[in-house]
Amino acid sequence: MDTSSENNHNDNYVLQLQKEIETELKEGRLPCVSAEKLSRRKNLRLQEIGYVCNTLGIRIGWCQLGLFGHGSKGKILIKTIQPSPEMEKMIRRYLANGSIPCCSVWKIAAKLRLPRLYVAAMCEALNVKISPCQLGAF
Repeated sequence: MDTSSENNHNDNYVLQLQKEIETELKEGRLPCVSAEKLSRRKNLRLQEIGYVCNTLGIRIGWCQLGLFGHGSKGKILIKTIQPSPEMEKMIRRYLANGSIPCCSVWKIAAKLRLPRLYVAAMCEALNVKISPCQLGAF
């Protein structure tokens, strides 16, 4: 098989993806929600979008969980939302190596039809670290 034509195809795809990412930039960063929409539109995993951004030196901003990238505020989570015992059990069920993955917070939020930021705030109240990020930002 001709690897040079394969490489040209991959290069063209990455250039096209780069252009699409660049159209979504806000203040020089790709908002998390835009990365999610782009991943769905292109049928890519968020990790792949994050990899391309990292390769291009593009930072992710406006984390949907409120953990980073919200201008001078940075992190916008508050610890005042106390989870019910059932919610605490659910959060702790998803722990891996002492933290809960970002994708698991999204799953809990979808399952319970709660805002992602709300579930992340409950993790914060329980002193449960959210990591890793699906985009590779943390």
